[in-house]
Amino acid sequence: MSIEFCNLRCLRAAAVVLVAVSALLVSGVDVLVVSAGERSEGLPFTIKVTKVPCEDAPIYMGGVHGMDFPFCAVKIEEEYWILLGNAGRGPSRWKGTNFVNAVEQPDGRNDNRRHVARPYMLGGMWYDTGEKKLYAPMHCETQDGLGGGVNGIYRQIHLSSSTDKGATWKYEGPIVTQHDPALRRPTVYEFSGAYYDGGIGDFYIYEDTRGGYVYIYSNHYMWVKPDAKSKRLQKPSSFLWHHVARCAIADKMAPGKWKKFYNGQWDEPGLGGKASYVNGYYVMYNTFLKKYLSFNYGSGISMCSDLTKQDWTPSFEIQPKESWGTSWDLNTTWIGFGWGAWHVMNADRTDIYTGGQTLYWYKYWMDRKTECYRLDLGPGETATTGYHAQGGYGYAPTTYSPPFMLYGDIPAYDSPDPIESRRTRKVDRDSAEVKASDGWDKARTSSTAGSSLELTFTGADVYWRAARGPAMGKADVFLDGVLQATVDTWASFDTKDMFAFVKTGLDPTKPHTIKVVVRGEKNARSAGTSIAHLCFEYAAESYRASYGFSSVQGKNQWRYQERQGDKIADMTFLKGVWRGEGGAEVGFDFLVPGQGEAQAVRTWTAPHDGQVRVEGSVAAKEGMAATIAHNDRTIWPASSAAEEKPASHDVTLAVKQGDTISFAANRRGAPPVASDTKESNRGAMWDPVITYAP
Repeated sequence: MSIEFCNLRCLRAAAVVLVAVSALLVSGVDVLVVSAGERSEGLPFTIKVTKVPCEDAPIYMGGVHGMDFPFCAVKIEEEYWILLGNAGRGPSRWKGTNFVNAVEQPDGRNDNRRHVARPYMLGGMWYDTGEKKLYAPMHCETQDGLGGGVNGIYRQIHLSSSTDKGATWKYEGPIVTQHDPALRRPTVYEFSGAYYDGGIGDFYIYEDTRGGYVYIYSNHYMWVKPDAKSKRLQKPSSFLWHHVARCAIADKMAPGKWKKFYNGQWDEPGLGGKASYVNGYYVMYNTFLKKYLSFNYGSGISMCSDLTKQDWTPSFEIQPKESWGTSWDLNTTWIGFGWGAWHVMNADRTDIYTGGQTLYWYKYWMDRKTECYRLDLGPGETATTGYHAQGGYGYAPTTYSPPFMLYGDIPAYDSPDPIESRRTRKVDRDSAEVKASDGWDKARTSSTAGSSLELTFTGADVYWRAARGPAMGKADVFLDGVLQATVDTWASFDTKDMFAFVKTGLDPTKPHTIKVVVRGEKNARSAGTSIAHLCFEYAAESYRASYGFSSVQGKNQWRYQERQGDKIADMTFLKGVWRGEGGAEVGFDFLVPGQGEAQAVRTWTAPHDGQVRVEGSVAAKEGMAATIAHNDRTIWPASSAAEEKPASHDVTLAVKQGDTISFAANRRGAPPVASDTKESNRGAMWDPVITYAP
């Protein structure tokens, strides 16, 4: 079954057709594609936004009690409680007649830190009226020993309970985790490529009494490895997406009773199971629309008709953030407008799970000024123009349904997400394999209507990546001569980490041609009509050195070795790089020869017979040499190459299972290179890729 990503997917709701790309696409759900004239880029209701004075906002929304996470709002009997617990302290407690007039109560106390590291009570609690018991999922953090900060944190969700309205607490156990807590969690460097898994947390909960479940919508983090942080890579420091898990209300949120949503099903365990990315986060049921709404990062709204299916639309921008009248920064950081923490409530501020035609959206974050917006929903349609992106940071853009989620150009092989873990061959923008018509500059940018790029490939999937930004325009995408989509590459901030088009499920045995044609058109918010092509990717059994780099010998078919004379030995992994006894090093995308004859060697072992293509470019220091060997035979010699003039290789050969292809760097009279010298002064910058022929 094929998966097709274009601008929007059709979602029929009553008499209204809402066209959107659904998160269900990643599960292989058939896609109904309509012609461009039938597409509607918007939500099937109107939204009027009015900023409401909020000078007397409660202190738990900011000020001295302001935290960098959302508080918990829960109705206990006929009382409205606010609770928040910071890293195991408290929780602080307030009680009122609604959720915005609560009065401070004595702090609660807990001993959760005896069981878990840094437990935060945030994002919501659930009260069992029959048992008269309060259940609090906890965002828990452990340090990964990387110097502190958010990049050194691993997140899990555990459970605590109270029978006295939060005055005292009992630890219950873990309920939703990225890795099974009963097993050893992989270390940072055991993950493949540039990023490692930072776990799941920073959630909101939703109680769905209609369906009989409690849901936890959480953030899933991917952090860049310390050794991959460099100006050369120019990668975001993190990526963030949403997972969802649920537990039957009858099971009272108990550990072991949670299931994650994955590929359209709820079969994966909450502890260590796989999860698909979804477009829901802060969820409410709306009685006016008779749909579920999610209020998301970037101040966007997505809509769902069935929580069992998680059939969320993209998260549409309600209106340009410049028109909200906010006093918050309009920048691209996660503490600017559209980020932080928030709560949405019904008209009388007594319900966070169900609302009607009028809603109140409270936005708050630490000591920033709390802001409140009244949202009035009505019949009609809210049109949106283009997509709002989050710029150079890895936080999800407002329209973040696949492929509009941020996906870096370095895949994460260990991810359960099919796009994030994709196995592809990348065809760079300046490759001779890409046929370009007139009208493109050297950077592969064009605003000339009718100018085109095309690539012929053999594979089941194809991806087109284009830069998005405030001056970007529209292009038509054809596959095998058939129009697939008209893509708008406008975004409110520049980003290179979004695919413009993805198509899967093609015949992997036949050649296909993807063609991009510039329309010379733009949407009303764009300042230009340019299309900036970055690369194509297509599905292939391909092994790029940097994508498969890890601290595990043999993972992804790669080994890291040092050769001295006729002897070759495996290296030892230390502080982000592999090191040999003679001082040679192998890193993410570089080789550094050691003392004397010590060569740095990166070795690939063929998993099966076939024909492979060995591509790459070497930038080595003067006096150094790079060689490629098939088993013991040199197949590519290279003389010294200055950094500004890299030496390229493109070799095709037949291999048998167990054959090796080795990439070695040695020095020819060059002085030793210390391991702590600047990157620009190191040995050979080399990121080879080996691809099996189809």
